[in-house]
Amino acid sequence: MIVSKRYNSKQQLIVTPTIALYLQSFSKSSLSSFCDWLNHNFTLRFQVANIPNGLGYYLRTTRFEDTMQFLSRLTPYSDDLIAFSYKLDWTSRLKIIQQEHPNHEIISTKTNRYFSPSEVEQLIALEAAGVSIPDIAKRLNRSVWSIYAKRSTIKKATERVRDLK
Repeated sequence: MIVSKRYNSKQQLIVTPTIALYLQSFSKSSLSSFCDWLNHNFTLRFQVANIPNGLGYYLRTTRFEDTMQFLSRLTPYSDDLIAFSYKLDWTSRLKIIQQEHPNHEIISTKTNRYFSPSEVEQLIALEAAGVSIPDIAKRLNRSVWSIYAKRSTIKKATERVRDLK
């Protein structure tokens, strides 16, 4: 497990776990086949991603839920893999990160929190009223990035509906 870290202006460190299978000596075609096999046989959701070395590709998870699912499949083997336990146990890894960053609040990426119809309506109304994206995020208790993503989804859905008319 690798952990990406980013700081925000509130002295918070936001951490996101990802599973990365560095198999960059294999071709994209081979990795795509292996990815499909893994995803089908183990109900996982790996994706082929770019990397600047080897043949240019590796496999990784991109969603928190997928990373946690992969780690949960390894939990029964954690006693046999003591040397790797910090890589396989997200709770323990969070404690280590907190010790390494004692002056920051550590915030872990969580499972997707879907927008309710009411939140979507508020987002649309606030944006129409000229409220900035950071302010909309504060009012809806959401990250700025989630507001941008939802805005994009709404825009695409609106365009599809318009195209159907």
